[in-house]
Amino acid sequence: MKNPMQYNGLTDFLKNGTAALAKGPIAVIIAEDGVELDTTLRHHLNIGFKSVVALLPDVVEMPGDLEDKVHRVRLDVYREGAVVHAINRLIEGVEAVIHPLTRRALDQPVDRGRGGS
Repeated sequence: MKNPMQYNGLTDFLKNGTAALAKGPIAVIIAEDGVELDTTLRHHLNIGFKSVVALLPDVVEMPGDLEDKVHRVRLDVYREGAVVHAINRLIEGVEAVIHPLTRRALDQPVDRGRGGS
């Protein structure tokens, strides 16, 4: 069974993982190898990021006990321009999730504490 926090790429994540973008802070970790990945992911989880998204190539293994805590998104980080493209798509994804929430909040009447009608 596929882990629901593992995504085949950005398109899969932006289609099925947008709940991770709905509430921040959000950490995006980009790794080209596994050096210090374990401690980096744990550090970001421990300091309070609501969501941690790891953009990783297939050759990098996620620490097993973090598979249900970190959103793993497959990305060929070695391809020229891939990281910049990925970050821009994530920004667009956050805007698509947050903008409707912000719009709804702005459309709500504001109670300014003046009491009564």
